[in-house]
Amino acid sequence: MASEKVLTALESLHKELEKLEPAIKHVEAAQQVTQLVKGITQKHVDLLAEIKNDEFKHKEKLTTLFSKELTALTEENKKLQENTYAIQQVIRTEQESLNKLKNNIHDFHEKLEKIDFPGRLDVLNDNVLNISKLLKKQQLNSYITWILIAIGITLVTVLMSR
Repeated sequence: MASEKVLTALESLHKELEKLEPAIKHVEAAQQVTQLVKGITQKHVDLLAEIKNDEFKHKEKLTTLFSKELTALTEENKKLQENTYAIQQVIRTEQESLNKLKNNIHDFHEKLEKIDFPGRLDVLNDNVLNISKLLKKQQLNSYITWILIAIGITLVTVLMSR
């Protein structure tokens, strides 16, 4: 009897265990899901770390690129400023030269305005006329001298031939 009770108890226990079997399978499945979830969480953490690392590298590359470009732009800007300054100096020098030339032309124009060209031309014309008269008079005197010489030679020749 004790053995039957044990058998009955075992059977009863076995039935209860069979009832618990789906719960045990459920718990095992929950454990597997928990393990998978732990893996997903770790993969998610790993992915976030990788993204953070990639972002850091990308920021470094961008910072380096921006620094290089900024340096290049700064150098180009410096060269442009130097060229602009040199051009401004040339322009200032040329402007000063042009101002001096303008002043010289203005002074020359004022001096020309002060000159009495009609009066000077009249004086020159009178001088040319006087010189012309003197030349004609000199030429006439020269002709008269040659004529007198010719007459003198002729008289001498005539007188000698007699």
